[in-house]
Amino acid sequence: IDGEPVIDNDGMHGTMTQRVVLDLTAGAHEIELRYFEATGAASLALEWAGPDSNGARVTIGGDSLSYDGQEAGGDQSTGDTGGDTSEGDGTGGAVRGLNSTFFTLPAGVSRLSQIDFDATPTATGEVERLDTIRERGSFWEGGAEDNFAMRAAGSLNVQEAGTYTLYL
Repeated sequence: IDGEPVIDNDGMHGTMTQRVVLDLTAGAHEIELRYFEATGAASLALEWAGPDSNGARVTIGGDSLSYDGQEAGGDQSTGDTGGDTSEGDGTGGAVRGLNSTFFTLPAGVSRLSQIDFDATPTATGEVERLDTIRERGSFWEGGAEDNFAMRAAGSLNVQEAGTYTLYL
């Protein structure tokens, strides 16, 4: 969030949720999420509880996530993380969701630090929300079911300042 790591859920493990409590001001906050899947079922969920969710723990989506459509480049394919996806029109401006890049990985990757997220991605797309829990399959159309990574970036849009718990 805003260029600072706030949750570390790295490594090879089954579904495990980490959380952090943050005081967030109203407005847009830069957000970047990095994820990899080695083998087995994929699990990735980004949730929060705070003033914008009336205190309930909910998946972050809708107007709460956006990115600058001018930053999306190359051949766009829609990412699939089990939730709705949004496709930008390439004309720029704010787009709901997060700009996502997907990478096919060699077998044996066990840490995020082993992945070059600046390399040319296998696919790019937009993801409206991250809510895949224990599912088999690819995060993008035609993509690998195992040995892949994803980088999702954009803005976390906070309507009401306050204390938020983020779950990943």
